[in-house]
Amino acid sequence: MSSKKILFITNQLPYPPSTGGKLKSWNLVRFLSENYSLSLIYLLKENEKEDEEEMLSKLALSSHYSEELNVKRNALNLIRSRLSADTLNVFRNRSKTFLLKTRELLKSNDLVIVDHYEMYPYLKNSKGIKKILHEHNAEFCLWERMGRLESSMIKRSVLLSEARRIEKAEKNYVKDSDLIWAAPNDIAALQIKGENNSKFEYTYHLGDDKFITYPNIEFKDTELNIVFVGTQSWEANIDGLEWFFEKCWPLLKHEVPNIKFYVIGKDPQPRVTKFGRQDEQIIFTGFVEDLEEYYSKTRVTIVPLRFGSGMKVKLLNSLFRGIPTVTTSVGAEGIEVEDGRDIYIKNDPKEFVDSILTLLMHQEVWEKFRDRSRELVHNKYTWKNLLSKHKKEIDDLMGWE
Repeated sequence: MSSKKILFITNQLPYPPSTGGKLKSWNLVRFLSENYSLSLIYLLKENEKEDEEEMLSKLALSSHYSEELNVKRNALNLIRSRLSADTLNVFRNRSKTFLLKTRELLKSNDLVIVDHYEMYPYLKNSKGIKKILHEHNAEFCLWERMGRLESSMIKRSVLLSEARRIEKAEKNYVKDSDLIWAAPNDIAALQIKGENNSKFEYTYHLGDDKFITYPNIEFKDTELNIVFVGTQSWEANIDGLEWFFEKCWPLLKHEVPNIKFYVIGKDPQPRVTKFGRQDEQIIFTGFVEDLEEYYSKTRVTIVPLRFGSGMKVKLLNSLFRGIPTVTTSVGAEGIEVEDGRDIYIKNDPKEFVDSILTLLMHQEVWEKFRDRSRELVHNKYTWKNLLSKHKKEIDDLMGWE
């Protein structure tokens, strides 16, 4: 067992790696457990004990601790969070027993990695230990963008007010950290004037890079369809799908009446499934264990996001597999792609649809996008390269050989 002791604290069971956030946390935890003496502490949701047992069987941990906590994201808890002076997400992840266990583990480790900003208050008043903050998103940006798109003045005011509270908290945590991992676009948002911004190091949410090893999909083997992949209880995905169904789908159907749209992901919500009930060419599949079943015949993937932050795993998975993609400027953030070279990046509904039509109908363009996207991710976006980079950053911070 290594004498280099790290505590990893996160707000959710990082297994199974079924979402972009969990996939990132899982790859970090697995890598750290193979290279250091790792203690893992995390919160559980309902009915996760079997998943927890499976995860623990795959890791060599120095110690672990978990407890179940289910505090809903709703108006009542938002009010309670205001009264407690915490942001909503911090309030929802707050536990006295978890705090006591964290303080105990902090005493026996050399470094703590905080996974998600809302877990950082567990380090309050901690001394004598190095701290890495792993930002999955610049969270305040997400709330701010969501607020600016909200039509209700009351909801808009609430969302923007919460964004300001989160921004203040996040920047305080940045000041207290010794090192911050964040996506390139989030680093710019989180940097503070007058602070030592050399503490920032870029990180990526990379998706499943096994798809790089798969053979090229051939245009002739695809079908006349488009695909969206993403957890459909996530507000950014719901909003993006609503925008696409209302603004883009009628235009696309007018040009290609027989096109099919596969919407893949768990927890489809009534706000979007209603479109499937109105049109049999819109197919909600639910969660799909093996995406290759659909990827192998997909002509185009779409990522129609209007708000969010961080990097979008759904886009990277398409690039790994070489499926030509149309997204928005928000969907492309943090990834070094160029509109018209690697993917199409369009915010206007008509331009979005025209780009889909180009890829659906023009094999030569489709093949160029396929090849360029795979070349890009192979050279720049692999887990092996990223985790090796983070190991060097840890060792440099700690003075470990």
